[in-house]
Amino acid sequence: MGLNTHDLVWISAGCDLLRPPTPKWAVVALGRCPVLVVRRAKAPMGWLAVGIRGENRQQRHGAVLQERDVLSYRTPESLVAEQAWNRSSHSISVAAVESLRLVADLAASEGIPWGVAGSVGYELATGSPVTMENSDLDIILRVQVPVLSSLQRFYEKLSMAPCRVDALIETPMGAASLEEFVRCPERSLIKTDSGVHLCALEYYR
Repeated sequence: MGLNTHDLVWISAGCDLLRPPTPKWAVVALGRCPVLVVRRAKAPMGWLAVGIRGENRQQRHGAVLQERDVLSYRTPESLVAEQAWNRSSHSISVAAVESLRLVADLAASEGIPWGVAGSVGYELATGSPVTMENSDLDIILRVQVPVLSSLQRFYEKLSMAPCRVDALIETPMGAASLEEFVRCPERSLIKTDSGVHLCALEYYR
């Protein structure tokens, strides 16, 4: 289907997803908001690795979903394109909204494609109040080959954000923390569908 890690998918009722043992909170969460997060893991052909979000960080449950049961989806980048944080239908903190606007300006100046993920992205997409006043802002920088100089400038200016910004570089090779990459591009923890590897991302200086 061309879906990527961090994308949000809306599912059909009665789909083949909930398999024992499934926590009760996960059943309740899906009944309230039938939206799943595409996660980084291998899945059989025709299936998606997905995650169910609860009300706090401890409530996360991995599952698999048949692609045919996806009704619609939204990407982190689509939330940016819509500037979804300017809508009034969410309870995201002022600090997070101001940070989103700062990131948007910084990314535009460096020409870096980006999207908003995590709890802030989930709330922007669904309207479900899952963020707190002190929630971090999770963003992804989806690039084919990272440009070190550009990402270094971007990272240095993130310190001006009113809330903590956790940035992840997403490449075809895998994903790496922006902070780790700019500090040591030759040796980063790369997250892939098959696990985590300590190596270097291919990049331009």
